[in-house]
Amino acid sequence: MMRIIRVFILLCIANSCLFAQDPGTVKWSYQTEGRIQSSPAIGPDGTIYFGSWDYHIYALNANGSLKWRYKTGDFVSSAAIGADGTVYAGSDDHFLYALTPGGSLKWRFETNRTVEAPVIGPDGTIYFCCNDGLLYAVSEDGVQKWRKYIGQYADSPAIGPDGTIYAGSWDDVVSAYSPEGEKKWDYHGTDYFSEPSVGTDGTVYVGSYDNHLYAFDPNGDIIWRYETDGNISGAPSIGPDGTIYVGSSDGYLYALSQDGKRKWAFAAWDRIAGSPAVGDNGTIYFGSNDGRVYALDQDGNQLWKFSTSEWVYSSPAVGNDGTLYIGSYENKLYALHTSCTGLADGIWPRYHQNNENRGTWKRLYINRPVEFIMCALGETRSINVRMRNGCSESIAPGGMTFMHPWFSIADDLPASMEPGAWYHIRVEYKPDATQFARCSFCMRYNKGMKAGTDSSVIKIGAFVEDNSETYRTGVRALTNYLTCRNVDSTSAATLNNLGLLYCLLGESDLAEPCIVSALSGGINNLGGYGGIKMNLGVVKSDQDSTEKAELFYSNAWTDIMEYGMESVLSPQISYNRAWEFYNGTQYDSAMVHVNRTMNHTKTNDWLLAKAYVLRGAIKVSQGVVAEGEADFNQAITYDPDGPIGRLAADNLWTAVGDNASHIPGKFTLFPNYPNPFNPETVIEFGLPEAGVVEAAVYNVLGEKVRTLVSDHMRAGWHRLTWRGTDDAGRPAGSGIYLLKIRTGNKVLTGKMSLLR
Repeated sequence: MMRIIRVFILLCIANSCLFAQDPGTVKWSYQTEGRIQSSPAIGPDGTIYFGSWDYHIYALNANGSLKWRYKTGDFVSSAAIGADGTVYAGSDDHFLYALTPGGSLKWRFETNRTVEAPVIGPDGTIYFCCNDGLLYAVSEDGVQKWRKYIGQYADSPAIGPDGTIYAGSWDDVVSAYSPEGEKKWDYHGTDYFSEPSVGTDGTVYVGSYDNHLYAFDPNGDIIWRYETDGNISGAPSIGPDGTIYVGSSDGYLYALSQDGKRKWAFAAWDRIAGSPAVGDNGTIYFGSNDGRVYALDQDGNQLWKFSTSEWVYSSPAVGNDGTLYIGSYENKLYALHTSCTGLADGIWPRYHQNNENRGTWKRLYINRPVEFIMCALGETRSINVRMRNGCSESIAPGGMTFMHPWFSIADDLPASMEPGAWYHIRVEYKPDATQFARCSFCMRYNKGMKAGTDSSVIKIGAFVEDNSETYRTGVRALTNYLTCRNVDSTSAATLNNLGLLYCLLGESDLAEPCIVSALSGGINNLGGYGGIKMNLGVVKSDQDSTEKAELFYSNAWTDIMEYGMESVLSPQISYNRAWEFYNGTQYDSAMVHVNRTMNHTKTNDWLLAKAYVLRGAIKVSQGVVAEGEADFNQAITYDPDGPIGRLAADNLWTAVGDNASHIPGKFTLFPNYPNPFNPETVIEFGLPEAGVVEAAVYNVLGEKVRTLVSDHMRAGWHRLTWRGTDDAGRPAGSGIYLLKIRTGNKVLTGKMSLLR
């Protein structure tokens, strides 16, 4: 049946360039009253934040229009964006400013000298250096945690994977401090040290005015140093393959291997003071005091250059749509077209590591933390983490993070797990990660903490809020599990909910022993625990054991009917049985149980929608296409903007839409998919008769953004695509858009969410 009743999982769609534009050409520019030396930061909604020497912090919309600006007392540093959207920036007026995403002052922290660009730790602590020689740690509410003297004119700090804070100063010192403010080590060199960068293995790279790039191990010992013909004032960038890119005052951009050997060097015409950025296609972008912005391929060959009339001291930022933002001493922030589609997924691909200028490892934007509970059974285990989805990379014991840019781990794991101990892991995700139904990953441990021994796998996961059935069921099961575990961690209810969590994450082999244990513990209770038997039936279904699944469903039905619980569980059991018979092509039996689902479902529109989709699929399979079409349309009315409505639309299109000769019974508009979307979404509709069709996209103010079609169209099923641009071909900003489609005197509307 092709897509009929297929598993509904929304996959991430990578950003792509919407229309071909010449790389290196201006998309727009914004003029301020002062030169722009700071590096732009890009917020989760595409807002660009930067400081200017006209004493203002600016916030621009993605189209280059002014969102707001905030006046400080003097020159402004690069901004960093907190997990809650707070914008932090230092100023020559001796203050660190904390502004809301709307541009209002939350607080400001006073020091004795100029405040350099801040960075943000995993727990939200703001770290920054001041020209009074102090490294500060300040809480999210503006209260000082600690401060340490590290040397005059210290540059911005950097944060390593274990939370260590690194900073260099003009007192010829590189220092390393713990998050608690305890000094770990100092290295005393021969000249001023720049802002550091940190590699995946903890190697610390820092430039110096003695013309060298230094590489330190996490203990502060020099691994190697590379000499250029000029001083190095900007932080190096580290590409996804580990290549280190660093500029020098000798006018060269150097590409070095991880062992300190030169791969190539590219000659600009003047000093390179900022840090390069690496696009997701491997292109390296940087500015120079020769007034140019350069783009190089991975072999150091020039792809293009863009000329300004003044120094380009700023480090560039690359947005999710591939737009490159960079400031100039001619008082302009430029937005340039590129050939990439976003920032490279490297550990330190640009200034302060990421587009938010966090200066820390990928914690990303906090949206709604998801908590998952993990238990170590048996012996003590040393933890290593590896992603399952092909973006695999091992992380050292004691900490872990997702390598996928949509997810991050909010809490560090301990270096070892005690037998039977429980650990809470919070998973955080970006707002535009809502296209994921869930994400799971493996924890590989070495038994007895001995390297090279056999490893096992613990499967855990996160349910992301995306209005999917997996999310709704997962959050409910997680809530029930936590509640039950707090009362009795060994109870049947606790084990049942843990098994259900494993089921939802696709780990039926892990789910089965939990639910079997729950069943043995609850068999003598009221109803014999019909819900547990139903869940065990789901496990057997996932294991393709249809006969056993039906046996457990049947027993569960008997239990709940015997004890008068039919209004609670009977519709779900009936639906599960109908699904099992449908998969076995036993359509008559499937029809009996799906009708029973509808008869017993009084208020659950979600389950009703699912039942109508399933019944429609059964009827189409039996050759009764018209009745199946009616059921699919009915499902859409119960879940018009949700995933089941989209599933019904997909099934309807599969059943009748691909058949050009089939004419719909009424004017029909399906929910667009994907939704939310980036970069494009598909719109499907049906015309009962030929006529002029007008379809257009409007913003929430009612302004027309894009005309999709205005033409005479035949009767039948049709498909349109909106690629997120306006009528001039310019990308539309993130937000809610309305689709209006008209034929004759009939108008249908839909809601679409574009995420940049």
